[in-house]
Amino acid sequence: MFVHTIDVAGVQVDTRHYVNGERLASPATYTNTSPIDGSFLGEIARGDADAVNAAVAAARAAFPA
Repeated sequence: MFVHTIDVAGVQVDTRHYVNGERLASPATYTNTSPIDGSFLGEIARGDADAVNAAVAAARAAFPA
């Protein structure tokens, strides 16, 4: 089961994508490890084309040309 938060320096951080004021469900995750010692840090949302398209649409709406 995918847990949507990880502990970063004592603070719970939501690892889902944040687009247009909402957290997006992600169909997949990737394992994040420490570059220092390779220890497991958490499972992070892996974006897909739908997440990218939602982010681009939100950005275009927020900042019209």
